[in-house]
Amino acid sequence: MRLMKLGVVAAITALALPATLAAQQRFDDSEERGIAITSFDNITRTGQITLSQVIRALDAVDQPYILTDVDVRSDEDAVQLADDTNAIFTLDGYERDGDLYFVINWSTRGAQVVLGDPEAVASEVLQESFVLTSEMDASFAADYIKGSIAYVFDDEPVALEHLAAAYNSLPPGGEIASQALQLFSSYAVLLNRYEDFEAALNVNEFVFAIDPEFDFGYYTKARSLRFLDRFDEALETIEIALSLDTDNASYYSELGRIFILMDRFDEASSAYETALELNPSNAIAIVGMGDVAYFSGDVAGSIDYYTEALNLDPTYTYALYSRAYSYKDLNQPELAVDDLLAALEIDPDYLDVLQTLGDVYFILGDIQNAQLRYQEYLDKGGQPQDYILERLGS
Repeated sequence: MRLMKLGVVAAITALALPATLAAQQRFDDSEERGIAITSFDNITRTGQITLSQVIRALDAVDQPYILTDVDVRSDEDAVQLADDTNAIFTLDGYERDGDLYFVINWSTRGAQVVLGDPEAVASEVLQESFVLTSEMDASFAADYIKGSIAYVFDDEPVALEHLAAAYNSLPPGGEIASQALQLFSSYAVLLNRYEDFEAALNVNEFVFAIDPEFDFGYYTKARSLRFLDRFDEALETIEIALSLDTDNASYYSELGRIFILMDRFDEASSAYETALELNPSNAIAIVGMGDVAYFSGDVAGSIDYYTEALNLDPTYTYALYSRAYSYKDLNQPELAVDDLLAALEIDPDYLDVLQTLGDVYFILGDIQNAQLRYQEYLDKGGQPQDYILERLGS
């Protein structure tokens, strides 16, 4: 529920906005990441954040925006404003006791980007909120906004840079005061992707401090624990996520992956089957079924699952890698090479693929290409295993 809505600024130019943006009414179609900001009255008491400080911070990170004098009175109004201005979302807010309380409402286009669904509507995306207290620098808001937008556009390096900056700018104790649940959730996801799993666990704890029943936080935590080989804790954590949301196919897929790593293949198969009942086009669950087959000894049977997943998502590099490994084990190295090269076209830094490609070239007797791939694997941070060093003549 909104508290006291801030009044409209009578003179927008008093904020010293760039003239082009201050006067602009709508982003053109070439600007995907602009936001529409409703005008707040400045808070002028000493030591407290003003909207003009937030605006200057947005300029500092090159975040496009339009400042509008539309009076937003409901979520529907906010979405309409975002749609009318062709913004990715609307930034609205109110003041209480000198702090700024921000509310993000995604536009229709924004919802389609967030959900990856051209038919999505704004009401399907959760409203986000955060607080900028007088103890925080205005750069927190700017970095959080910039990072969040980059995150939904899968621009991971930019997202990581700005979400990390937002997180690190918070004063001690400011994490909870910020109420920025989505910041900590998204940042933890990115830390997992960049393999900083302990840091992800630490950041994710603020999610639970803000909302102990945020199911996605338990999913992210389970993944961190799994990557750290803490399988019993991971299992306990993903079961909490499932107790909060029993209809999420991704959670069942994570459950299946944990069971595979615990050599509990029947339970893994059951978890993936449930995921596929909920979402028959879930490529992750289909690959999971392929892994169950592979690790249960049915290497030939795994191929069909990996192929089915790749028919749904030809860019799924883990599926390409897994099918290549099955081809290698089935003594079909030429087919393995095709899949491994395709995976490297998508992700040139996939270390497991580089190592396996070296192995397959070695099997084929192509020692020169094997050595090239082994060296590339080592140059990009791969572990210097004895057999690789031996084949390199080191």
